[in-house]
Amino acid sequence: MAKRPKLLKPQALPGGDYIDLQMAEDLRQDFFPNLKLCKGEWAGKPLRLLDFQFEEIVKPLLCRKRPDGRRRYRKAFVAMPRKNAKTTLSAAIAIFHLLLSGEQGGEVAYAASDANQAAIAFGIAKAMIESYPFFASRCRIYRREIHYRPTDSVMKIYSSEASTLHGANLSFALADEIHLWKGRDLWDAIVSGCAGRLQSQVVAITTAGHDRNSLCFEQWKHAERVLSGEVEDPNFLPVIYGLKPGQDIGDSATWAACNPGLGQTVYLDFLQEQYNEALLIPSRMDSFLQLHLNAWRSSSSTWIPADRWRSCKGDRPDLETLKKSPAVMGLDLSGTSDLTAISVAWKLPDGKFFVDTHCFLPEAIVERERSTLTPWREWAKKGWLTLIPGDVIEFDFVRAKILELGEKFGISEIVCDRWQVAQLAAELQSSAGFTITGHGQGYASMDPSTKGWERAILSGQLLHDGNEILAYCQGNCGLIRDPAGNQKPNKSGARSQRIDATVAGLMALDRLRVVAPSGSGWDGGVVFA
Repeated sequence: MAKRPKLLKPQALPGGDYIDLQMAEDLRQDFFPNLKLCKGEWAGKPLRLLDFQFEEIVKPLLCRKRPDGRRRYRKAFVAMPRKNAKTTLSAAIAIFHLLLSGEQGGEVAYAASDANQAAIAFGIAKAMIESYPFFASRCRIYRREIHYRPTDSVMKIYSSEASTLHGANLSFALADEIHLWKGRDLWDAIVSGCAGRLQSQVVAITTAGHDRNSLCFEQWKHAERVLSGEVEDPNFLPVIYGLKPGQDIGDSATWAACNPGLGQTVYLDFLQEQYNEALLIPSRMDSFLQLHLNAWRSSSSTWIPADRWRSCKGDRPDLETLKKSPAVMGLDLSGTSDLTAISVAWKLPDGKFFVDTHCFLPEAIVERERSTLTPWREWAKKGWLTLIPGDVIEFDFVRAKILELGEKFGISEIVCDRWQVAQLAAELQSSAGFTITGHGQGYASMDPSTKGWERAILSGQLLHDGNEILAYCQGNCGLIRDPAGNQKPNKSGARSQRIDATVAGLMALDRLRVVAPSGSGWDGGVVFA
């Protein structure tokens, strides 16, 4: 008979705490490797946690015990850049809580800003459980839930609908990418839902954001104070990998310090490529710092430097040139009581793109915002803005301008928010013969058009004639990004600022690459690649 190996003795820690070394060994050598990775080059291979994942996160969370045997930490805050296997790690921890925590009737929550984001991590956890036949045979696996029959435990996904969590008795909650969360209702529901169990844990795992009034920044600062020793919180585990003051953002040693998975989950040549691109395209530096060095961005930073926008100013093409050039009209209908914008993009014979804008605003808004000093009336005198009497924008004014532009320049295509297509089609398509095309406003739809607009500006291929209302909207634009790195325009300052003309313009320019006739010198790769 083979000799049974000796059990590892607990490792004693100051204050009576201890590390359950046998449990740590069993998890690292037996349980986790029986879960299979499901994506990329590692698909189908055993999950072998990296040293930093196990020693700095999993081992303290799951194997450090108080003198009475309960887990030491009730909360953890884990922050690191993209591509450092945060999602895989969170899935592994959630699976432990579902299958091995020993909680009868355990409730495991995957929580994110929206259902799609929650489903990403949940889908990985589901695939890992399915890859482990012993446990998979004891589970009922559904689209949004997994039930583990031996302990009658369940794993579910939750999004910003915090009301669905009220009444929950959670044993574990994973709060995913909390820099994207709006408000704190979901967080408060999670924390209160964990109050009824002695060994419950809440783990927030995220990348840096930009809103310094957010829940994420609050938790980040608390984690920093605990790490520095300024605050004592023995129930809280802080783990932060990110840029520190004085570090050189172009030094590969800094990249390694910020990315603990460098060489295994993220690679040096990829980071070098991202950094080189950021040096060439200013808005990419903001993204590089946030996504790859885990540095907080400024919510007030603009997207395109003002001098780069001004450098695109040139002479307005003559009427005949514009009539003969392919054109698309972009329309941003921003509600009945705010700025509505029509931006037209033309592809000129020399390969450049000319963009012009006309906007609409109710008189009542101008009166209410006199203190902002925005020169609405001056822009109206210059012909860039139509001021409409009253509190709302009557669509008749907008329709009249659309018909005028269509007839004057021979424009037949309008692109707008996908949700406005039905309304516009009824108003314009049958009576005036316009083709109405929808453009999604989500990250995936806006990302290519946002990048196309940026590259046209930075390459000098976009031309404007100094339209001040378009410059105003462009100057108000910042960028926001989803966890996948897709981006779209966002107001960079006060809510009273507008970006509608830019949104209309970039939709028009993006659509122009589709409708511009072949053989006319069009080369989408130059601007939109």
